[in-house]
Amino acid sequence: MQCNAMRYIILIFDSTHRVLLAEKVLLKQAVKFDIIQTPKEISSSCGMSVRLDPELTDPVKAITLLKAHKIECMVFEKDRK
Repeated sequence: MQCNAMRYIILIFDSTHRVLLAEKVLLKQAVKFDIIQTPKEISSSCGMSVRLDPELTDPVKAITLLKAHKIECMVFEKDRK
């Protein structure tokens, strides 16, 4: 079992516009993800975030893809509940 198998990767953006740009890029590349409300314990800057499940998606690949499109984000790990 991977050490992060019980965790999600949460990508935090500085605006809703950036989340929507990320969504467009990730969908185009068939990356599996969810748009979620940003957990309050992580940030209050933008109300939406991208959640990646490491069991379904390689987070490094997704983040690299976003950076290639000049979409910056902060990366957090969050326990599954």
